[in-house]
Amino acid sequence: MCLLAVSIWVCGASRRFWLNHSTGVAQTAQARPPSVVLVTLDTVRADHIGCYGYRRIETPSIDQLAREAIRFEQAHAQVPLTLPSHAVILTGTYPMFSGVRDVTSIGLPTTVPTLTEVLRANGYRTAAFVSSFVLNSKWGLARGFEVYDDQTDRETRLNKNPSLLERRGDRTMNRALSWLDSRPNGPFFLWVHLYDPHSPYRPAEPYLSRYAGHLYDGEIAFDDVQLGRLF
Repeated sequence: MCLLAVSIWVCGASRRFWLNHSTGVAQTAQARPPSVVLVTLDTVRADHIGCYGYRRIETPSIDQLAREAIRFEQAHAQVPLTLPSHAVILTGTYPMFSGVRDVTSIGLPTTVPTLTEVLRANGYRTAAFVSSFVLNSKWGLARGFEVYDDQTDRETRLNKNPSLLERRGDRTMNRALSWLDSRPNGPFFLWVHLYDPHSPYRPAEPYLSRYAGHLYDGEIAFDDVQLGRLF
């Protein structure tokens, strides 16, 4: 499993996150704590994105962000599974330290602090909108979040495999944008997780038809559109 993570520092109330083209850092008129948006795209391979040279897919939102920010060519996930990989991102620790090594782990120990807890203690408003049961709040990643929206789509809830319990990306983004538009003033930390590129591959139309025979690419293209709504 590969995981594409996008972190954006933002300031001000606009939904459009304007970045400095030379540094990738958001501009601010006054010295104040920056807001942070973390976007994680589950099971996305870098070699299936336009900004990394892939020509079979259209990913204009990600490509534009890559042009305006910093694009890494040597970035590696510490573990190829959704839950422990996100634990790495939110704690800055290796799986052997956090204890979250796979999707059946007992969860993140309370002794391991998270980025969210640190930001919340420093006055940040915090919210997460995740798209898979494998990131359910019971695994410990919800600590520090005022809002942790982990609801899955009703039509997937009868699946016995937890990795198949998911919410489509447009529905997750709808919830995230609703929170963003109504959030209180002050710095915030927003995490949006999209799961569509994870198997099984069943992209919504028109991506199902447009990427027939390459449904994985169709899922990525679908999520790129959702990111365009956020950026």
